[in-house]
Amino acid sequence: MRSLQWKDNLLGAVQVPLSPIVYMVIPGLNPEGYYLLSKLLCLCPERRITAFDALQHPYFTNYHIFSGKGSIQGTPSKAYMGQAMDSKKPVIVKIFDRIKLNEGISSAVIREIAFLKEMDHENIVSVIDVVFTGMKIHLVMEAADMNLRQFIDEHPKGVSDRHVRKNLLYQLLKGLDYCHSQKIIHRDLRPESLMINRDPLTLKISDFGTARDFQVPVKALTIIDRAKCVLYMPPEILYGKWRYTASVDMWAAGCIFAEIARGKPLFQIGSNDYHMTSDIYQMQKILSVLGTPNEDLWPGVCEVFHNINSIKLIPSMDLHELVPCLDPEEMDLLKQMICLNPSGRIMAADALKLSYFDDLRAA
Repeated sequence: MRSLQWKDNLLGAVQVPLSPIVYMVIPGLNPEGYYLLSKLLCLCPERRITAFDALQHPYFTNYHIFSGKGSIQGTPSKAYMGQAMDSKKPVIVKIFDRIKLNEGISSAVIREIAFLKEMDHENIVSVIDVVFTGMKIHLVMEAADMNLRQFIDEHPKGVSDRHVRKNLLYQLLKGLDYCHSQKIIHRDLRPESLMINRDPLTLKISDFGTARDFQVPVKALTIIDRAKCVLYMPPEILYGKWRYTASVDMWAAGCIFAEIARGKPLFQIGSNDYHMTSDIYQMQKILSVLGTPNEDLWPGVCEVFHNINSIKLIPSMDLHELVPCLDPEEMDLLKQMICLNPSGRIMAADALKLSYFDDLRAA
């Protein structure tokens, strides 16, 4: 009985922080180091950290992670705000923890790291470091104030300032033009994958886990990948077409531009969670806005939509009713980005040459 009581008292002592004497004897450790030391010197054997878990501890990186802040939902990873221990600069640490002993590192993780380390552009998020700790990978990137979803949430009725809308779209298109010039399709553009800094207002593209090099045959998106960005998917992907081009990114860019202007997704089905929808309902919503396509407007549409002739003909809506704050110049560009016919969509390089961006090009 006395031994059980002694053990209970010992377990209670586990919660007691390190003695001040330890800080005096070992003065050079950072907070992460002292925390790890407390786990190693735990009096209770059952609570003592194992070597395997110790190797995954943030102490073995050069970055202090603020646990519980800024986790990114809906991704095979979690991202946190952090700080470089040497420069004290803020960083984002994206932690991938799906390294399996028998399977190795997932292809999505390898792609994201490879693409980001290859690219160097002011509108693509920069990689600072890649750290392997035990069975996890820490992808350290430059910090941002927020993502575009959070920015839009601050403007529930849409961004009324024309220059701000233009500036955000201009930077998004510059980043996409660079990606496409490197033969990379992003495929997962959505407000959550766009990082924003306030002063000066900058936008950077991130989350390249589902990106592909379109010099290699492109496979269709998996069900998991599709669930993350269905609101920003073009018709050819929603109908399961596996051969598509960089124009899929331009569709997403158009949807995002409209969302910036109106404060909510352009093709949102209901007022509930905008992540919860299906391919069929999403396609119906798109057709209810843009109308039913035909061979005249989209040559070859019957090859993509085999049942197109059985669909009730729906006339297109006036987009100005959905996005009333856009002026004629902005509306014309939006229509070119969300054209139902993929080959009719304007590409980023051509969009950047429009007179709409003259003032930004001259700046």
